[in-house]
Amino acid sequence: MLKILALSAAIGLVSFGARADNNDPVRVGIILSATGPASSLGVPQRKAASLLPTELSGHKIQFHIEDDASDPAQAVKAARKLLLDEKVDVLIGPNTTVSSLAVLDVVSEAKTPMVSFAGSSRIVSPVDAKRHWTFKSVPDESLMAETTLKHMASNGIKKLALIATGDALGDTWDDELGKLVPKYGISLVAKERYAATDMSVVAQVAKIMEAKPEAVLIAVAATPAALPAQTLREQGYKGKIYFTYAALNPEVLKLGGKKMEGAIAAYTPAMDIDHLPPNDPVRLLVDPIRKRYEAANNGQWSTNALSIIAAWNLVEAGLKQTLTTNRPGTPEFRATLRDRLEEQKDLITAVGPVSMSKTNHAGFDQRATALFEVTNGAWKLITK
Repeated sequence: MLKILALSAAIGLVSFGARADNNDPVRVGIILSATGPASSLGVPQRKAASLLPTELSGHKIQFHIEDDASDPAQAVKAARKLLLDEKVDVLIGPNTTVSSLAVLDVVSEAKTPMVSFAGSSRIVSPVDAKRHWTFKSVPDESLMAETTLKHMASNGIKKLALIATGDALGDTWDDELGKLVPKYGISLVAKERYAATDMSVVAQVAKIMEAKPEAVLIAVAATPAALPAQTLREQGYKGKIYFTYAALNPEVLKLGGKKMEGAIAAYTPAMDIDHLPPNDPVRLLVDPIRKRYEAANNGQWSTNALSIIAAWNLVEAGLKQTLTTNRPGTPEFRATLRDRLEEQKDLITAVGPVSMSKTNHAGFDQRATALFEVTNGAWKLITK
């Protein structure tokens, strides 16, 4: 049976249990991009972090939050500070693929579990010596790519183009599409890359339009994803535009405006939580957290918060088990926590059910996927 984490802990209420008289705090490090190009992801995630519980099973939880400024080099510095100097018991983050990949060596060196809330499968796969300590709370691209390509195929799309940033995120989507498009009878007729800091993609869009694709997939994280969509429409492109889940935040919709209408993307059903049945286990978990977030932020809710909440759901489940047998602040505690994370089965998180294993440190399946379309300026669930 699917397990729903105790909602009282998830929404920040104090819980008392085994070893409640133990004075050793659990130290949790968080790295996210509160500034820079990925800040549209990191700002709401930082707000969500402020709502995480400060006590669990009788132990104080101390959060140490670092901003990597959307810069992998800064992420490495932050990771070294948290893992090697402050010796946190677990690291949550970073929230971007490039920063998460950059800190893998530091995490391995520190022998401390990390739960990234970025997307790329390369963060956790293969589960080799470098990734032994690393998990993530967002589904792999392969899962979302399958859902996206199925939709394309069912709508008669045969010719697809890719525009992506020239980074690890773009590389991964390029690889995934190369593997999967033949399965769906789709040809990848053009591939263009650009830097997230570029102010124009007119040249790339011109080459894409020369290939006459019926659909274009934009594999770009955060607000820079709006630029290709705007440019495609401005240059007269009439085909379908798809996004990856790395771009699903309100700021992208604001920047893209009406040019975003009709765009499609795949992500967790929780992104449109009100359209889930009242008894859906993910909705039961997310609704109380969303209400607290809205109360603290003038009624505003951001689905970008889901990934960090899901990371905490996983960490919380592992901590509850580890605190009954090990003392925080020790190598043994961190090693046991890593093992408990790997053993989670059918755990409900804010993004979907998770079942980890020795060879799978993401653990999502099709239950964590749904399709959304931009309708009247908002992402709306079109299928589950």
